[in-house]
Amino acid sequence: LVSSIDGQSRDIVSLGKSVESLERQLISAIQAKPSDEELFSVLFTDNPTPICFIGPDHKFLRINRACEEFWGYSAGELSLMTFSELTLEEDIQADLENVEQVKTGSLSRYRMQKTYVRKDGKHIRAILYVFRYPSTGAFLHYISIVVPVV
Repeated sequence: LVSSIDGQSRDIVSLGKSVESLERQLISAIQAKPSDEELFSVLFTDNPTPICFIGPDHKFLRINRACEEFWGYSAGELSLMTFSELTLEEDIQADLENVEQVKTGSLSRYRMQKTYVRKDGKHIRAILYVFRYPSTGAFLHYISIVVPVV
């Protein structure tokens, strides 16, 4: 079981459907007019699930509050870091290979289970969902959704 986007414990299949729905809603909100900032806030800023936008250099471009709670770092600290710095060493290579495939368009998204290392040194298992934005055309950034495993 994993802790889902709405805080409930769910199996992997139903969680995947929830993440796909959130992905579609986030893309719509990103592409929406500035007047839809409230929608973006509900889907991203106030979401209890860690969601982040990551640049081509693997640095955090934008994170929600749940990311700060999950990793134990402030938004300012995270903005100076790459996701590899938060990943257990044994999971880094597979993650880097996957993100490169997403960046080049070989994959539009991927999911993997990995271990993160918090600021306090604690290890946290999670399922990471990564997709490219935009899904076609010139690559701008990755959108990552991190779902802790309970």
